[in-house]
Amino acid sequence: MCCPSGSSMEQTFRYIGFIRYDKLPVLDAILNMLPEIIMLIGSISIQTILDRLNSDEPSTTEDARLLSVLSNSPEPIQGAAEANGADRKFFSLHIILGKYLVLFVLCLAGVLRPSIPGAVYFVTFLACATWWATYRDLGRGFAYLCRILLLPVTIHLVCLYVYQMQWTQTLIPPRGWVARYYGLTPLVETNCDDPRLIHISDVEWPSFAEPLILIFLYYVLWFESGSLLNLVAALKYQVKDQHQKRNRKLETRGEELRL
Repeated sequence: MCCPSGSSMEQTFRYIGFIRYDKLPVLDAILNMLPEIIMLIGSISIQTILDRLNSDEPSTTEDARLLSVLSNSPEPIQGAAEANGADRKFFSLHIILGKYLVLFVLCLAGVLRPSIPGAVYFVTFLACATWWATYRDLGRGFAYLCRILLLPVTIHLVCLYVYQMQWTQTLIPPRGWVARYYGLTPLVETNCDDPRLIHISDVEWPSFAEPLILIFLYYVLWFESGSLLNLVAALKYQVKDQHQKRNRKLETRGEELRL
């Protein structure tokens, strides 16, 4: 991995995505262009699907719809769709299943590749599962913990991505203790004869599955924490609204008694 592979200018351009395709085998050229092609098609497809989904939904905000779902009153909250039992059951099921999913993915990310970041995920899983097992709720504190975990997950993903470059594998040898302790595995190795050739490392499948699990964990943590925080805000608003209605009723009765 310490072999010279072209000038420093060539390496710099290769790191930012500019590769010469002359005298390059067709298969390797396709593999080099495939991520950009997949990203282009995927971005256009997702944008089209989201535009169609948003055009079919009524013009209500997410918080207003959430308040409508949580409301037990037959009168709809202003700016929200009319609440019904099916929506309330679906939202409650979404919150509960989201907690199970977060704990499961945390456990999976912790045991898939034993390392220091994996220990953080696994210890968090054990702590949250133990807390939940003692009949305590995973509420707002759990949502904040999920938001905090987004930072180490992001750093872990960035480190795994950067470690696939030649200079990082030269600086931190794959068989060294730093790479082993922090779970850094070279999935792609640089060919000394031609750095443009893609050589997939001969490693076990958990090394390839780990980045996918971390990406999935990132989105699960984000969506579940957002749902829990919105739920807490909606409940506070509902309690405040009920207090205001009760105070207005008491004031009305007081005025009637005075008359």
